Amino acid sequence: EGLEHIGMGAFEECTSLVNVIIPSTVNTIGRWTFYGCTKLIHVELVDGLEKIDENAFEGCTSLENVIIPSTVKYIGVNAFENCTSLFAVVFCAEIEEFVSLASLQGWWNQG
Repeated sequence: EGLEHIGMGAFEECTSLVNVIIPSTVNTIGRWTFYGCTKLIHVELVDGLEKIDENAFEGCTSLENVIIPSTVKYIGVNAFENCTSLFAVVFCAEIEEFVSLASLQGWWNQG
């Protein structure tokens, strides 16, 4: 508790990391924070988080699902790129509406 920002590359390529619980005091997950954490299966994001930066979880090939809290205002490009086991992303109603609008305007790559 008390941590506000998880910096760029903080856990990059940490291949023994399996579960992560982000405390409610964290408002930003930086670029490449969990990049290449190939054994990361579960990430718990809670209210208070506002920004998931570019490539934050890129290459987390074991990551299975993510729940995006209502406080998230920004999800960077390729935040979940190459998360090949990711089968569910749950958005709160406000984010789901934004993503739907963005996809209609061609901003969202559902790749």
